[in-house]
Amino acid sequence: MRKHTVLLLLLWLQACSHSKLLQNHTTSDTQQWELNRLYFGRAMPNGREVSEQEWRQFLADAITPAFPQGLTMWHAEGQWQNDSGRVVRERAFVLEIAYLRDVDKEKKIQTIVKKYRECFRQQSVMQVRAPVTVSF
Repeated sequence: MRKHTVLLLLLWLQACSHSKLLQNHTTSDTQQWELNRLYFGRAMPNGREVSEQEWRQFLADAITPAFPQGLTMWHAEGQWQNDSGRVVRERAFVLEIAYLRDVDKEKKIQTIVKKYRECFRQQSVMQVRAPVTVSF
C-alpha cells in the first residue's frame, strides 16, 4: 500500500512540474487564436475538376478580401468513402487561416464555404477548427 502511495505522489509531482513548465513556456506575447483549415474538393458532379485558374479567381474574389491579413494554401490529395462504400480519391485545395477569435470572422468562413459549394456544385467543404496559441 505504501509503495502505491509513494508512486501516486511521484506521479502527481511530475504532473505538477510538467504543468508549471507549460505555464512558463507561454510568454506574454502569445495570444489565443482560432485556426481554421478548409478542404475544398476539386471534383465536380459533371466530371470536370475545378481548375487552377478557377481556384485562383475564387481565392482573389471570395477569400482574400475576407482575410487580407494572410492565409496559407496548398494542394492535397485525399480520399473518402461514399455512401455505397466505394473509396473515392480526389484532389483538393487546402486553406489554412489563423485569426484572433471573432464572430465576424467565423461568419466570413461560413460565407466562403457556402460560395464555394454553390459555385463549384460541391456537396461539402470539410472544416477543421482548433484553438491555438500564436506568437510572432
